[in-house]
Order: sequence, then C-alpha cells, then structure tokens
Amino acid sequence: MCLAWGDALRLLDQLPELRWEVSLLRRRLGPEVYIVVPGIRRRSDPSADQARVATAKDAVRNGATHLVVGRPVLQAADPAAAFGEFMKEARCIGS
Repeated sequence: MCLAWGDALRLLDQLPELRWEVSLLRRRLGPEVYIVVPGIRRRSDPSADQARVATAKDAVRNGATHLVVGRPVLQAADPAAAFGEFMKEARCIGS
C-alpha cells in the first residue's frame, strides 16, 4: 500500500491532465481508492473554462468513484432535472 500511496501523491500534481487517464489510476491504485474526476459535462454542454472535460459515463466506465459537476447543474434551467440526467448517465439511478 505504501508504494500505491506514493504513486497517488506523485499523481496528485498531475490531476488536471489526468481526467482521461482515470483507467490508468484505477489500474495502478486498485479498487479500494477513491478517484474524484472534476470537469464532468454532458456531451451537449459547453466546456466553458475547462480545458478538458469528461462525461459522467466515460469517467465512471474508466473507474471514477466520485464526479464533480458544477455549472451544468447550477446554471441549468431545471437543476433537478439536469442532476437527474447526470445520475442516470453515471448509472446511479435507473440501471
């Protein structure tokens, strides 16, 4: 576990570049480690100031355990419906 923890600490410096590399983190750190992925958007959402974004489905499929979704929900005409869409896409409901 110490080696994996050291890998995790080294990778923390690179997290903004690793949104698409979630599967690499999952393989290196194992199933018990939480992986938080920021910049989650629907395919139809603008990326705004995010250089790289991921969909909920892609992030979860690659091993993310927690998703960070902000503006796509907060700025939606119907935030509850937008939240539901993300939950469904991530297969947290309706699976």
